[in-house]
Amino acid sequence: MACAKVSCRVWLTQEPVEVCVLVANCSGKTQISRRLAKKLGLTYTQDIFVSDSPPLKWKISLLPLIITSPVLRTPCAVYPLINGQPDDAYYEMIVGQDCKEALFGLL
Repeated sequence: MACAKVSCRVWLTQEPVEVCVLVANCSGKTQISRRLAKKLGLTYTQDIFVSDSPPLKWKISLLPLIITSPVLRTPCAVYPLINGQPDDAYYEMIVGQDCKEALFGLL
């Protein structure tokens, strides 16, 4: 695992939000906290279950999240999972394998 600073936004006209992310090559999908989703204005979501036991209900964004960083050759667009647990997430963002450019550039 590695930590890196990236900028992310949902709309191209939106001012980017800078966050320090955790890069996890064992995670298939990029995950963000509810705090970050609210800050970015991610309101178009759909409920999903990410685990059977215990049942964990999260959300998936229906809008792409655009991730940019100086180490990326091109911006990465992903549809992140949004933490749905009452205690929220410790990390603002965990970049998964769906943003392979970030993984190769940051590790």
